Amino acid sequence: MRLGISRSAFLCLCGLALLLAVIMPLRAPAALASATISLPIKQDWYYRWSDLANDAEQALTWTRAPQLAADWQPFEFPSLLTPPSDQQTVWLAVRLPEIQTTHPSLHIQNAPYLLDMYLQERLIFVGGTVNAAGEWRHSEGYFPIVPLPPNYVGQLLFVRLHIHDQTRSPRS
Repeated sequence: MRLGISRSAFLCLCGLALLLAVIMPLRAPAALASATISLPIKQDWYYRWSDLANDAEQALTWTRAPQLAADWQPFEFPSLLTPPSDQQTVWLAVRLPEIQTTHPSLHIQNAPYLLDMYLQERLIFVGGTVNAAGEWRHSEGYFPIVPLPPNYVGQLLFVRLHIHDQTRSPRS
C-alpha cells in the first residue's frame, strides 16, 4: 500500500521543514539570551576528605544536616587541595544563592572525576562511578546541565569528586 501524497505537497512539506529548520535556530538564541543568567559560584565553599568505603553512609549523614559540621574546611577557588594519601574522595559543599531565572540549573565545568551531587539529601546527578580497582568510569556528559527544583535557594549543594591520583584536585 502506498500513501497518496502528491509531488507538490511533498515539496511544500519539505520547504516548510527547511524554513522551520532555518527560522527556529535564529529565534532560539534570542529567547535563550533573555532567559539565561550565568552566576559562577566561587565563594563560601567548604570541603572534607573521605574514603570510598564509607562514602554512602557519610553522604546520608552529611546531606541530612541543615548546617555543615565543624570539620568542614573553607575552600576558595581556584585553590588546589592536596589529598591525604589514604583518601580517595573529596566532598565540596556550598549554600546555593538565588538566581532570577525561570529554569534554575547548574552547568558543571572543570570538575574532573565528578561522582555525584546532592541537593541536601536528594541525589540530583550521577557523573561517574569507581570500580573495585579504584578506576573512575564516566557516566554522563563532560559539561552536564543539572536542573534545580523551585525550592533550591539556600539549600546545601554537595559535590563528591574522586581523587584519581596525587596530581588531581578540584579547580574552578
